[in-house]
Amino acid sequence: MHLCMCYVTFINFKMFLSGPLAFKGDEYNGTLPPLELTSFSWTKVANILYLESPAGSGYSYAKTRRAAETSDTKQIHQIDQFLRSWFVDHPEFISNPFYVGGDSYSGKIVPGVVQQISLGNEKGLTPLINIQGYVLGNPAARTNLESNHRVTFAHRMGLISDELHESLDSNCGGKFFNVDPSNAKCSNGLQAYHQTYRYFLSAFWANDENVRRALGVKKVTYVNFVSCSK
Repeated sequence: MHLCMCYVTFINFKMFLSGPLAFKGDEYNGTLPPLELTSFSWTKVANILYLESPAGSGYSYAKTRRAAETSDTKQIHQIDQFLRSWFVDHPEFISNPFYVGGDSYSGKIVPGVVQQISLGNEKGLTPLINIQGYVLGNPAARTNLESNHRVTFAHRMGLISDELHESLDSNCGGKFFNVDPSNAKCSNGLQAYHQTYRYFLSAFWANDENVRRALGVKKVTYVNFVSCSK
């Protein structure tokens, strides 16, 4: 493989979009979500480094309070530092065309990472990274606005029923993001909507004790897996 890529995410992107495994489409029954092989894994054509960032997302953690503090700018610098350190330890990949990718909120981070890498290369920082571009999947731009349109999008794509959509529209008043917790009808309807949203399977799978042991997750990280840090 001559292509190398860093994806700023882990379980969600690996399981649903690019990796060799995916969750089976069966209805969730409360047990460990089963996996199946996929035919269109990106790993067939590229070496992919899945990076959990910032610290606190996925299985990642920080050893100090200061290290746990983050911002978009700090995250960009941390990823750049990590990648250069990684290439020092894995020089066999240094000549490969390199791309940085991400989805969702990483759409705000990835372009900055590519710019930071390019600026570092221009300054002569070593190792030089053979950066070629970036890949974004459904990148976030205006998060609040985009998140509020997911229910309508799901309905128009036939992913939720007319009845559920009408109930949500009536009880939530068209607001499906940061809803008032005292609005029980809206909250209950959104719970029903989220049950059709398979990304939640990643948390059930990733928090299983046997899965953690098989992946070699350090016990220091034995807190609940979350897709995104807060």
